[in-house]
Amino acid sequence: MEGKLRTLALIGLGLGGCADSRDDGATPIQPPPQEAIFREVEAAATFDAQGNALTTETRLFFDDALFHDLCIEPDADSFDDYEEIDSATGAAIVPRGTTPISERCEADGIVTGPMHEELYPSKWCRIEGCVTADEIGEEPTEGGY
Repeated sequence: MEGKLRTLALIGLGLGGCADSRDDGATPIQPPPQEAIFREVEAAATFDAQGNALTTETRLFFDDALFHDLCIEPDADSFDDYEEIDSATGAAIVPRGTTPISERCEADGIVTGPMHEELYPSKWCRIEGCVTADEIGEEPTEGGY
């Protein structure tokens, strides 16, 4: 699930809040392994006048399924390489690397992502109301661990 739909999907599941364990004194959240945070996706890079992709390039997108399985998400100034293009004009509707996966997890002021100096998120929040597969004794969904 890409872009703004990611946030809407989590809210639709009743997961409307996010608790930063660093603020409430709880046990710090264990982030996923760095190699699991992003997934490589071939995405259109250039378009012709009709909006057809001419070239592709590898982009790094957050692994949303993994975050949901772990009930965590990166803070609001952590970005992946998501971009939404108008297929008719080739113009960016959502500019590349500018949409956070969460607006609920307060930004810590360290901007991270594929288009920034630091790649990996510097802060993680637990999604309130979310229960992990380990907590209920089930297998995680595909894409998680």
